[in-house]
Amino acid sequence: MPIHNSSKPLVIFPDADAEGIALLAEALQTIDASSITIQSHLGVPDSDDAWIERVAPAEGLLLGWQLPDAALKSADKLRAISFLGTGASDHIDLAIATAQGVHVMNVSGYGDDAVAEHAIALMFAAARNVVSLDRRLRIGEWPSSQGLQLRGRRLAVVGLGGIGRRMVEIGRGLGMDVVAWNRSAETGNTESHGVALLPLDELLATSDVVSLHVALNEDTTGMIDGRRLRLMKLNAILINTSRGAVIDEAELVRVLDDGHLRTAALDVFSAEPAPADHRLLNHERTIVTPHVAFNTHDASLRLFQMAVQNLVDHFASSDIK
Repeated sequence: MPIHNSSKPLVIFPDADAEGIALLAEALQTIDASSITIQSHLGVPDSDDAWIERVAPAEGLLLGWQLPDAALKSADKLRAISFLGTGASDHIDLAIATAQGVHVMNVSGYGDDAVAEHAIALMFAAARNVVSLDRRLRIGEWPSSQGLQLRGRRLAVVGLGGIGRRMVEIGRGLGMDVVAWNRSAETGNTESHGVALLPLDELLATSDVVSLHVALNEDTTGMIDGRRLRLMKLNAILINTSRGAVIDEAELVRVLDDGHLRTAALDVFSAEPAPADHRLLNHERTIVTPHVAFNTHDASLRLFQMAVQNLVDHFASSDIK
């Protein structure tokens, strides 16, 4: 552990694993963080008291997971937290942080390419029955299975953040007819980022592949409900790499049981890890992965670079003030 130079803000990475420490070291080779001191601790503290002791000297935190309220309340020197991901509010009590005068920062956009590419991988796997053919071939069968050709088919992108915009680019590169829904569509806009916008119900009813890329909030929770699932085409593919709760999972099971959709390709679930007996894990019309769409080395390195830069920039601006 490096000796703290008291003239520099002390940033503590309190819950690192071996991969995180390696990624941090690699990130520090490419960005200038000489204005701060970073100390890493391997392993998640096993109690509130251990957390309190670990973060006590910190002026900044590079946080990978859940910060107990007790540790946040007791960290008298703490001025900033840079969370390794987009979901800081799920892991830090922002009201307590505000009351303590602690500035909390997310990292967004680091995994746009990775998530979009994973969604495309799920689309191809669903369209060409890759998973079921692989399983059957391995047990001695030589099955015949008709795939779905994607060129000329309609791809619906629900949400035009960074990931959604990358999906638009890739879909067009494949020769698909790409349309989208974004919140601006509800205000009467007919185009955004060069792609035609449709009302959500129309988009679902007319598309061959629907890929979800919206943030989870009170407006998007359960937005793909039973009624909307049944609007979709009989041989459509539904892809979700956003958040599990965007879809009503019980209704999705019913729709799949009825044979209404070709495939639901899911990287996310309402409860994670998803229980082993979850119907969507064992349904013949699903393809599932364990919330790994973001997880490539390139994206992870970019995450650490951006998270550290957040702290460098924060303390630099604080010093100027």
